Amino acid sequence: MKKSWSINNSHLWEILRDQTGTVQLDVFLTFLLGLLFSLVSPKADLEKPLLKRHSFRLSFLYLLVVGVGVAVGAYVINPAWMWMYWVDPKGIPVSHLIVLFGLIYPGSFMLGYLWAPYLNAAGWGWRVLGIVAGYEVILILFTLSNRLLQVGSFGQFVNGQTVPLFSFNPLSFTPLFYELLIGLGIAVFGGVGLLMHLLKLSKQELLS
Repeated sequence: MKKSWSINNSHLWEILRDQTGTVQLDVFLTFLLGLLFSLVSPKADLEKPLLKRHSFRLSFLYLLVVGVGVAVGAYVINPAWMWMYWVDPKGIPVSHLIVLFGLIYPGSFMLGYLWAPYLNAAGWGWRVLGIVAGYEVILILFTLSNRLLQVGSFGQFVNGQTVPLFSFNPLSFTPLFYELLIGLGIAVFGGVGLLMHLLKLSKQELLS
């Protein structure tokens, strides 16, 4: 049992220290979302207890439905793609997935949300947001761009047998492409709508 425990923990460690930033990408993204939604929230709302904040309830619901929802959906369709083929998903225990999707995603979001007022008071709120956003772009362009467009199992990737996420010649779209298209579409429209709602409340607060 001790050997099994050691092997399972080594798999989790491989994921968390992944040099390509597959998990780190999502962790920083959820942190960025929490930071952004908190920065645009009305100050009076941020002074309330956490669970009574209108901005927190809406933004956390957005994270669960859109952020975690899209990630879990992609994992169900193609788990190897979720790890960008750096980790074989067959060796990852369900308990580790629960920790990653159920604790790390919401936890990084809450860290950004709760830290935002203090960063903003120090004049670093939007600067940190820009740094994190820039890191995400650089990470995708320089470490994940080639792997993002390849779909298949871990073994297929190793053997060079993956298929394109989508193709126009010949015309073909994978199930993962449709999931991402719908999920990210909802994420963008929902996120913009939520931002506009919070900005409207903040503007009303300033005018009152």
